[in-house]
Amino acid sequence: YPLLLAGWGALVGWSEVAARWLPLLLGLLGLAWTYRLVADLASRRAGLWAVALLGASVYYSYFLHELRAFSLMALATSFSLWIYWRLLHSRAPSRWAYAGLFMGGLTLAYTHYFAFPVLIGLGAYHLLWARKDRRWWAITGVLALIALTAALWLPVFQLGYERQLKN
Repeated sequence: YPLLLAGWGALVGWSEVAARWLPLLLGLLGLAWTYRLVADLASRRAGLWAVALLGASVYYSYFLHELRAFSLMALATSFSLWIYWRLLHSRAPSRWAYAGLFMGGLTLAYTHYFAFPVLIGLGAYHLLWARKDRRWWAITGVLALIALTAALWLPVFQLGYERQLKN
C-alpha cells in the first residue's frame, strides 16, 4: 500500500484531499469486484445484495477515507477469489489469469497480516475440494509461489511480534 500511495501521490499530488481519493477509488473498485464475484458465483441479485451489505458496513465506509490499506485489502480479496473461480471454471484460462491470481494473492499477502486467513482458506479449498486435473496443478503452483513469496515477510512478522511482547 505505501508503494501504491507513493505512486498515487507522484501522479496527483500530495494534498490531503488528493491522498484520500486513493482509498475511496480502491473501495469503489472493491465494491464493483465484490458484485462481479457474487454475481458469477450466485446471481446478479445476490451480487447487488452483497454490494448493498458491504456498502452499508460502517467500518467499510469509514475506511474509504482513511489512508490505510483496508480498502486495498477488500479489493484484493474479492479480485483474488474471483480470478481463482474463473481459473477453475473457464474453458481455457489465459496466462494473464494465472498472473492475475499471483498478483492478487501477493497483494493480499503484502497488504495486511489479516489477509493471510483468506489465502489459507483459498489454499485449503483448493487442496481439499477443487477438481484434481492438469489445471489444478497449475493453480497449485501459483498458490505455492504466492506462499513462498509471502514467507519473506515471516522474519519481519517475528520481529514485530517479539517487540510487542517486550512492551
